[in-house]
Amino acid sequence: MNLLIIDDNFDADDPAVKMTTIKFPDIEPLIYKTGKDFFEALKKEPTILFQSIIILDLSFGSGQMQGIDILKEIRKISKLVPVIVFTGADEPSQLIPDFINLDTNAYITKTASSAEFVEKVRQCVEMLQNNVASALTEWLEAHPDSEKNSSFIYTVDGKNYTLNQISEELKQNSNVGMQFTNRLLKLTVDLISRNKERL
Repeated sequence: MNLLIIDDNFDADDPAVKMTTIKFPDIEPLIYKTGKDFFEALKKEPTILFQSIIILDLSFGSGQMQGIDILKEIRKISKLVPVIVFTGADEPSQLIPDFINLDTNAYITKTASSAEFVEKVRQCVEMLQNNVASALTEWLEAHPDSEKNSSFIYTVDGKNYTLNQISEELKQNSNVGMQFTNRLLKLTVDLISRNKERL
């Protein structure tokens, strides 16, 4: 699991990050000083978003992409990745609806204690571990590239979806993605109840 930190004033020696990696040894912190740095890394390695938590500062230097714009771009890619807004700035109250509409998972100021920071990360880790869509996305991404563009699911109304298309629908939390998740859960419960599968 990655802790993707997008912050121009953050470094790996930060006590909150050290405390987080002690509590969650499987978490690898990756630090990006600008939104541009983050999106360039994402372009090179799109899978860094899977099973990741984003820590996002809102205020960047003049001429840089600001945090709210970075968040909007992230949500175009995936609505599943948890985002914790982490800032020293007193943000104007008019941004609060944007945070809500963009599914921000938590907001914490830089004056908060390391324990508070770790608690917000813990909540996001728990959410990822209990999120069916995240688990499905991880499973889909594990398939070889040669299989990802082949038809995988055929619906009752005659549509078919590749693994890549299903993955995109899940990331966007679309109706198709939610229906797929719901049907898979029903099928799983049905198979378990018939004692054909064991947990």
